[in-house]
Amino acid sequence: MKLNKRIAIIPPNGENIPQDFALRRIVKFLNSQNIETYLIQVNIEKNKNLESYTTHIITVENMNEIISYLKNNKFDLIFHRPWMHRYEFAAVLAETFENIIFYIKDWHNFPKEKYKFIYKTVEDFDGIERLFKSGKKILSHFTVEQSERWAEEYNLSKEQFVFFPEYCTKDSIDTRDNINYDKNNIKLVMAGTLTPTSEPELVDAKSFYKKIKDITSLSIEVNVVLLKRFYALVQNEEKYKDYLYEHNFNKYFSIHLGKEMDPSILKGYDFGIFSDTFYDFELKEYPEHYEYAVISRFVLYLEAGLPVVVNKAMKSLSKIVEENKIGIVFEDKDIDEFNKVLDIDKNEYNNLVSNVYIFRDKFSYNDETMKPILETLE
Repeated sequence: MKLNKRIAIIPPNGENIPQDFALRRIVKFLNSQNIETYLIQVNIEKNKNLESYTTHIITVENMNEIISYLKNNKFDLIFHRPWMHRYEFAAVLAETFENIIFYIKDWHNFPKEKYKFIYKTVEDFDGIERLFKSGKKILSHFTVEQSERWAEEYNLSKEQFVFFPEYCTKDSIDTRDNINYDKNNIKLVMAGTLTPTSEPELVDAKSFYKKIKDITSLSIEVNVVLLKRFYALVQNEEKYKDYLYEHNFNKYFSIHLGKEMDPSILKGYDFGIFSDTFYDFELKEYPEHYEYAVISRFVLYLEAGLPVVVNKAMKSLSKIVEENKIGIVFEDKDIDEFNKVLDIDKNEYNNLVSNVYIFRDKFSYNDETMKPILETLE
C-alpha cells in the first residue's frame, strides 16, 4: 500500500521520550509508505530524538501552540502518543480534533491515594477518563482482555480499544552466529531501564532485585543492559546503590551500557528476561495492570534472535511465547530452582531460536499489523 498522505505526529506533551522507540519505529514505517510525517514538538533541548525518522520537524513554544498549528494546517491524521503523567494534554487533543487516534503507553490506575503518594499527582485520572470517553480510537500494548476491563470500568465499547504492541522493524533484525547453548553456563539479559529499590514495593524494583539475588545464587548470570541516560543514573545516583553493590561484588550480575535500537548488543546472551515478570508483589496485588501487557522490550529480544523467559502470570505475553514456542514460561514457585526451568539441551534451544526467526517475521511492522493506522487514511 502506497499512500500520499500527511500525518501529524505528536509525542507526549510535545516532548520526545528518549526510550519511546515504538514511535520511532512507527514513523519509519509510515515514511516507507510514501506518507509524510510531521513531528510537532515543543521547543526544549531534549526534543531531538525523531529527527532522522520524520520527513518534517515543526517546533513550537508550548502545547497551546501545538493545538494552534494543528488547527491551521491540514492533516489526514493526527497521531498522538500519550504516557502516564501526560494524559491531560491527550484529553484536550481528543476533545478538540476529530481526525485523531491515540497510542497510549501505560495506564496503571492504582487506588488514587497510592497513586498520589508514589507519583505526587492524580491528574492522570481525569485525563485518562476524558480521553477514553472521547470516543476516539485507542491503541495500546494491552490485549483484548484489558480492553474489556476498561470498557466495563468506563462504560464504553471495547471496540474503541485496539491491541497494538510494539513490533519488530525488519531491517533491524539480527541473525546469530555460532550459537552454543550451555545449560551449565546460562546468561540472561534484561534490556532497557531499572527502577530504584528506594521506590515503594508496589511500583516495581524490590521484587526484581530480590529475584536477581535468588537467580544468581544458582550460578546463573544476569546482565542488565541500559540505555545511556539510565546507565548514567545508575552509576551516579544513591538510590541505585543496591544494584551497583551487586554489580561490584556479585560475579553473576553485571550492568552494561547499551545502544538505542541495536539488537547486536545482545549477542552472547541466551535468553531475554523482563523485570516486570519478577514483580510478584505487583502481580498479586494489582494483576490487572500487568496480566495483559505485551512489553516493548520483547521486540528487541526478537530482533536479536533471543528466546525469552516469561512469568505465566503475564498471561498475554506468556501465551504468545507458548503458542509460538519462542521461549520458556515459568511460575513464581520456580524461582528457587530456576536452573531447572532453563534445563534444556542444545537442540531444544536451537529450535527456540529458529522459532524466534519465524515469529518475528510476522510480528513486524507491515501492511497487516499497521491496519489500525492505515485504514484511517483510506
